[in-house]
Amino acid sequence: EMDVIDVPIPHVQGKTVLGVAIRDEKGVTIAAMMRAGEPLARGVYRVIQGARFVYHSPGNLLHVPGHTLILVDSVINSGKSIRDELGALSAPGGGPFHGRIFVVSDVMQQEASEALPREFPAVRFFALRVSGNKYTGSGGTDTGNRLFGTEQS
Repeated sequence: EMDVIDVPIPHVQGKTVLGVAIRDEKGVTIAAMMRAGEPLARGVYRVIQGARFVYHSPGNLLHVPGHTLILVDSVINSGKSIRDELGALSAPGGGPFHGRIFVVSDVMQQEASEALPREFPAVRFFALRVSGNKYTGSGGTDTGNRLFGTEQS
């Protein structure tokens, strides 16, 4: 679970109500899985502005400072990218990350939404939508290409 504290926040009706904030935002690292994960990761960063923001590349998260890592990707289809990174973070001798890990995505394919939490029970997974559609794009149909109107060669 995320370590949160109660904080007073203004309500639209002019009164003050209790909300929550992350206790130690400076101990949080938000990692954008490139390219498609960046817009959602930027949104998460807008909420946790004291966090560190990094662009993910394979293996660069092994020595992330802090105690909370939030991996952000736009779409998780088979789960291969997330699975690879989580495996590297917990691999013996690979400088395992000794903190809480959260994975956030816009869409997660149904099978991955069931398999990943079983494989990585210490990791919390959050998706805005779980999809029964099983589609993995490539080339011009890749999620990043569709979001940014580009194509990598």
